[in-house]
Amino acid sequence: MKKRVLRVKMGKGPQTLVMQGVVHIASLEFYEKIQKEMDQMVESGYKIFREAATGGAEPKNSTEQEVFDSINVWMLEVADLLAPMHGMVVQKRFLVYPESTIFADMNGNEFLAKAAKIGASPKNFHPKKMWENWQNLSVDQKREMVKRYAYKPNPWFVFRLILTKKFRKTMRLFLTERSRSAFDVISNTNFEKGYITYGNAHLKQVIKHLKKDGWTVLEKQHEST
Repeated sequence: MKKRVLRVKMGKGPQTLVMQGVVHIASLEFYEKIQKEMDQMVESGYKIFREAATGGAEPKNSTEQEVFDSINVWMLEVADLLAPMHGMVVQKRFLVYPESTIFADMNGNEFLAKAAKIGASPKNFHPKKMWENWQNLSVDQKREMVKRYAYKPNPWFVFRLILTKKFRKTMRLFLTERSRSAFDVISNTNFEKGYITYGNAHLKQVIKHLKKDGWTVLEKQHEST
C-alpha cells in the first residue's frame, strides 16, 4: 500500500517554495517526518499552504450538503477504514497545521460553482450505488465493502467509468481546475519562503502552472510513504 510521492523545491527570484506530495493514508513515520519539518519551517518564518478540497466555506443548503458529504465524509470514512488494515495513519487525522495556514484550493462555493459550470458532479467520482447505500451500512459492512472495492475492482466497470463523459469532467474538476486554484492562491500571496502539502495526484499540475509563471525546479526527489 506504500506509494512514492513527489517532493520539489522551486524558486522564482527571491522566493522559494517547498512542495511536499501527500496521500490520504501513509505510514506513521512518513507523517511524523512531515509534521516535524512543517513545525520547523513555521519557526523559520515559512508561509504554510495546504490542499483542502472544500476548505473555507460551509454548504448553504441540503443539496450542497449532499455534495460535500459525498466528498468529505465518504472519502474520510474510507481512509479511516483502510489505514488500520495496513498499519497506517490518515493524513487529515494526523497532521496539525498552524492557524495561519493558507488554503491553496477552491473554497466550497467556488468548488460547487465550477462543478456546475463544467457540468461535473463530485458524486460521479465513485459508484453511485455505493454512495446511495453507504450511509445505511454498518461499520463492519463498510469495512468489507472497502476491502472488496479497494483491492479487487472490476476492470470492466472501471474502464466504462473512465470512458463516461461525466467522469472525465469530474476528473477535470478534481485535478486540473483545483490545481489552477492552488496556483492562483500561491501567486497572489506575498511570501519569501513557502511550504505546501498537496495531494500527490495533483502536484504535477500545480508545478506545471508555476513553471509557466517563471518558477524553476531547484530540487526534485521521490519519497516512499
